[in-house]
Amino acid sequence: MLTRIILIIIALISFLYWVPQLIIIVLNILRVRSLENVPVIPRENWPLVSVILPASNEEGTLEKAIRTRLEEDYPNVEYIIVEDRSTDRTPEIADCLAEEDKRVKVIHIKELPEGWLGKLNAMNVGQKAAEGEWLLFSDSDVEAHNGTLKCSISHCLSGSFDHLALIPRFDGKDPLMVSTISTFLRHLLTAGRVFLIEGGNKKIALGVGAFNLVKRSAFDRTPGFEYLKMDIADDVGLGRLLKKYGAKPSILQGGKLVHLSFYHSIGEMMRASERAIYTTLGNLTWYIPFFAGLFLFFLELSPFLLMIFNMKIGIIALLTAVLTCFVCDLWNRRPLYSFIFYPIAAVLMVIANIRGGILGKVRGGVYWRDVFYSDDELRRGRKVTPSGIK
Repeated sequence: MLTRIILIIIALISFLYWVPQLIIIVLNILRVRSLENVPVIPRENWPLVSVILPASNEEGTLEKAIRTRLEEDYPNVEYIIVEDRSTDRTPEIADCLAEEDKRVKVIHIKELPEGWLGKLNAMNVGQKAAEGEWLLFSDSDVEAHNGTLKCSISHCLSGSFDHLALIPRFDGKDPLMVSTISTFLRHLLTAGRVFLIEGGNKKIALGVGAFNLVKRSAFDRTPGFEYLKMDIADDVGLGRLLKKYGAKPSILQGGKLVHLSFYHSIGEMMRASERAIYTTLGNLTWYIPFFAGLFLFFLELSPFLLMIFNMKIGIIALLTAVLTCFVCDLWNRRPLYSFIFYPIAAVLMVIANIRGGILGKVRGGVYWRDVFYSDDELRRGRKVTPSGIK
């Protein structure tokens, strides 16, 4: 009798975890259009777009990424590389690109103002120097190919959107790394309910660091980066801030034209995720990521646990999980083999959660670009919370 009750409870929890994910992913597929399918309406006068690219120690990716952007046939664009205190060859590479193409401008930041995170300061400096009617905030390692800007601007103008976020394709070679990124995307895009972003609910908003296109007039209605200057989740914060102040947002699947190498190794992923896990997810605590990680471990691997009690029900649950991962990978243009490693990826995500929470608590803060930010600093400046934006 007890075994049967445990089976029912685990089965209910498992299916209530996986089936809604599958439904949300299907709704994303049905309602979120792909960028390459946006019709480009011919125009005599295209609005000026200022592409703002913070760059810090990006010598390995900067040149290739910028050159893909320079292949754009968009007729009215400026590229502002904000080089931020780099210690490698990034400054020289940026200056060479500016010498070759008059559309490229370079700003060198030598010192970080007190009370600012480096990337937020760089974006703030860039937007102040920008002359465009539209501002595109994008990471400097992102490759955006020809057609990206025309399709994006056409979509915004035809739909009267003030903010467009694109879901990029995240490249990788290591199968485990690929699968871990796929698991991260599945969690992000289901929890974020991206198919509802164009609705009126101000709590449902998302920004994407790889591609946040914003109408200048909408940005100027907000408190700007001054409001977000100490918030780790700058991309999500920008999306939520814009919607809070009346901007009309949109999101598109942009993986065919926009892509980047997210992380190059599991170790890099673990280190890079510390900031967001401890601040945005953990609310500057160790126990939220710790127990969330353990619960996530149970949810992700619940089909295998079910097999211990009932093989048939466990197999049905596993097929549901695999189908969910497969459909999500298909939509996100992920390598379709990655679902095979989803159990291992789930374990790695759990380890990252627990590790990030504990390290943040032991250190009393987080490191970003070799600068330490204490709990007190982050708590005072933090605007993005798990439930929304202050």
